Amino acid sequence: MDEQTLLGRPAQSGIAAADVDRLLDTVARVAAGAADESTQDSLGDLVERLTSRYLAGLPRSEWLAAIDAHLWFDPPWQPIINQLGAAFVHQGRPDEAVALLHHLLAQKQDPLHLTIFCAVRVVAGLPDHTLVAGELPDLLTRVCALLDLPEEKADAVELLAGQIDHLPAALVDALLDRLGNGDDAVAAILARCTDPRAVAALAERLDREPAETVFEALAGTEAPSLVAVLLDHFDHPRRRRHAAAALRGCPAPQVVERMLARVKDPDPHARLYAVQLLAERARTAGAAPELLEAISALVDDPHDEVRYVVVGALAGHADDPRAVAALRTRTGDPDPLVRGLAIEAIRSPEPQATADLLQRAVHGAPAERRDAAAELGQHAGEEVVAVLVGLLDDPECAGTAARSLTGRPDAHGVTAVTDALLRHTDHSDDQTRTAVVNALAQQPGAAVAPALLDRLSDPSDPVRQAAAWGLRHAAGAPAVAAGLVAALADPAPEVREAAARALDPPTSRPAPRCSACSTTPTSRCATPSSDRSQAPNPSRCSARCAG
Repeated sequence: MDEQTLLGRPAQSGIAAADVDRLLDTVARVAAGAADESTQDSLGDLVERLTSRYLAGLPRSEWLAAIDAHLWFDPPWQPIINQLGAAFVHQGRPDEAVALLHHLLAQKQDPLHLTIFCAVRVVAGLPDHTLVAGELPDLLTRVCALLDLPEEKADAVELLAGQIDHLPAALVDALLDRLGNGDDAVAAILARCTDPRAVAALAERLDREPAETVFEALAGTEAPSLVAVLLDHFDHPRRRRHAAAALRGCPAPQVVERMLARVKDPDPHARLYAVQLLAERARTAGAAPELLEAISALVDDPHDEVRYVVVGALAGHADDPRAVAALRTRTGDPDPLVRGLAIEAIRSPEPQATADLLQRAVHGAPAERRDAAAELGQHAGEEVVAVLVGLLDDPECAGTAARSLTGRPDAHGVTAVTDALLRHTDHSDDQTRTAVVNALAQQPGAAVAPALLDRLSDPSDPVRQAAAWGLRHAAGAPAVAAGLVAALADPAPEVREAAARALDPPTSRPAPRCSACSTTPTSRCATPSSDRSQAPNPSRCSARCAG
């Protein structure tokens, strides 16, 4: 089929939006009946390419009209527009590619900067950037302006990182200048660039402190020169943790070679991170004998943290007799965390997920610890509870850990969940206090009610709401009932509603009554009690019942 007459007419005879919509709809219906996803994707790519080629054969006024009709918030058309510049060049109409770029940059009413992102993709698709040399300075200025906008920077970095090797050298120059002037965010772009200058600049930046953002940008890199730089930084005690995180997932053989040497390092932190990287490689490469042997050799390491990581690594191979034999030697480990993880690994039929999460929760970067704490909410075991309790002391993860502890009873052999939560009811972060109070609301014990009562005066509305609702099981106690009645006058409606619901009579006992008039308490009746030893006080009852 001639792709230039796909719609039943010569390409130069004009195109209407309905024509292209019909083409898109036809191929989409065919794709929907395709047997597999790859076939559907191939058909989608085909329709985008054919449509861009078709548009590229039209007079300027007509393709401009089609672009203007679909430029804004029309996702199926975005790939078509992105490919249009290259389609013009393919058809020997480079001047039209220049006109397209000029048209995109001329859009003034674009608060979301959509046309700038589109212009970058158009330029990336061109086989020769000199064709649009006159438009590049303006585009470069606009792109750098996006990198200066906090609300757009992340999206701009993501786009440029995916296109950097297809963009003009002038943009690389500008990014190198920004990196040299302290804009570490552009490292994520330069890390995907094959230009030797980018590699050199990143290596130089890593030698300055602090460089955590740059290490994060290099995560997963396979560039041999950058891998070599990261391995050098692994041997630097102050940068080892960041270098190890960046080397995770790197398939370069020199990483394994260096880590096999570092399992014998006198520094326990070097051994710890070496085991983590070797364990990751062992999972992807299978239970390679030399890797399991190197990891198992540290099962008796004198440092608790190293043994913990070793046991976690071996837990991923609990179906391997060599790993099981090493794990059994730690079921009596003096450290409860190591001992618990070893026992759980041997008992569990699928230990890998829990073991990985436990390691990430203890040794990961802040975001990793937070994510792991959230996922551990779905896992059971004393070791899981012990790690979550420990994360309550981590300012980055305390709220998430509290949410994951919600509904877990105290268990023998680990720090009491209730006691740990009680220590954090006055946490400085409102959301964390809310999570802690919600978790306490589901814990039994005499110490919980006083703590929740104290939180009824918390400055945060959600905390007071959680405390009021959490007191529902103790509303029969005089002090609790009095506190809930006082909360009925709280300025926040959600707190008042929670207090009222907490005071509703459970089916197992009557609602607390005012000792003066036997009515249910109201915000104006401050003597609710099921304790009849208190003297009635009609002056404090509601107007409805005080007579």
